[in-house]
Amino acid sequence: MTKLTRLFAVFLTLSVPFQIAAAQSDSRSNTSIVRQSRGTLEYRKLSDGALVGSEEWTLTVHPDGSRTLAARNRYDAYDVQRHVTHRVAKDFRPLETLAVYWARGEWRGSGLFMTRGNQFEAVVTTPDGVLRQEMPVPENFSLVPHPLQSNAWHGWYYDKAKGGPQPVRWIDIIVARPEATFMLGKLSKTTLEFIGEEEMTTPAGTFTVDHFRVGGVDYYVTGEDSIMVRFVWELLDTEFVLTSYTRDR
Repeated sequence: MTKLTRLFAVFLTLSVPFQIAAAQSDSRSNTSIVRQSRGTLEYRKLSDGALVGSEEWTLTVHPDGSRTLAARNRYDAYDVQRHVTHRVAKDFRPLETLAVYWARGEWRGSGLFMTRGNQFEAVVTTPDGVLRQEMPVPENFSLVPHPLQSNAWHGWYYDKAKGGPQPVRWIDIIVARPEATFMLGKLSKTTLEFIGEEEMTTPAGTFTVDHFRVGGVDYYVTGEDSIMVRFVWELLDTEFVLTSYTRDR
């Protein structure tokens, strides 16, 4: 590992905790911040309610409409720890992501993922060296670095007026697999369907939510920032639920 690579990995490791701590200050005095919100999610088994993970995140909205998500999650069912800073455009199209991943007690890698026009670029440092990737991407796609909150932006271009199943594409960053190349991501395609608007109550409060279904997953999001309220994956006997939520304006 080169000196530059080591510095890059250290920067990624330190960046998310710093952003989460800085977000505790009053955003009203900062012209780079339009609004901020904070939330926590619990990951639980559907069958018995056993806690299998958790997530805490801060979402910052900037004057140009872009959003920066700073998240830290632990998924004990798979022995995975993630630190992610994920920036998206006003319409939620991915711009860039910084991520540090641990799995089964080992550092699996640190990555920088960038979208420039219709070109996707990745630079990932791993225990085995540096991996690089470039590939074309469509105008409509999402990046899934796997804080649950980032999954709320999966179908940002879904046409609710049209309704019905619609194709969606995303790049999935995988760390549970031992092969480092999985961190580079793969462009996949499936269908997303809007089920309807519902009212949902969680420990964080009562929300009017949009209910979507993708594959065998149902998820529920709310508000202009598309906050994840609940995510249900019956095949894995798991649900992810918003347990606290605050917004400064």
